[in-house]
Amino acid sequence: MSKESSIASEDLDESDDEDVQTSSDDPSKKKKKRFHTPFVFKVLKFNGPEWYWIVLGAICSLIYGASQPIFALFFSYVYGLFANPDLQEQKRLASVYSGVIFAIGFAGAVTLFLSTVGFAKSGEELTMRMRKLTFSAMLRQEMGYFDYEANSVGALVTRLSSDASSLKVNNIIGSELSRYIYRV
Repeated sequence: MSKESSIASEDLDESDDEDVQTSSDDPSKKKKKRFHTPFVFKVLKFNGPEWYWIVLGAICSLIYGASQPIFALFFSYVYGLFANPDLQEQKRLASVYSGVIFAIGFAGAVTLFLSTVGFAKSGEELTMRMRKLTFSAMLRQEMGYFDYEANSVGALVTRLSSDASSLKVNNIIGSELSRYIYRV
């Protein structure tokens, strides 16, 4: 059994409509309320096999977010150089600060690239997994299911291409998550 189908059988067998759970320890058989799992957490659970790409993207987003205040700090040092009366010291520090600013900019570009790659790879794998799950669910339907006009071949292919991709369009995993992390 493949990894995708094992995930599908575990997650799709659970009913979302079960919002109460009976307790076997309680003699009066009272029902306990159980909250629904938010959709974002369900998607992250499906995206579990790519956790290392998500972690890479999150760490790189944090580093990129930290580079912006460091830029501001060194720009303030450069502005402070104008108050220095020693021109040789001013020239030396300006060269040092410009090198540091360049290094921070280069590190920021690399971390932004790695963050984008991490979240894009994770999102593409999620899209492929969702397409496989949708296709396997279509194959398990009875023959009469395909007789309806709404379930024609064109409609099903469109559903395969658009429904799974809508997870990327909604940016559940991807650029929006990256932006939220580096804004922290």
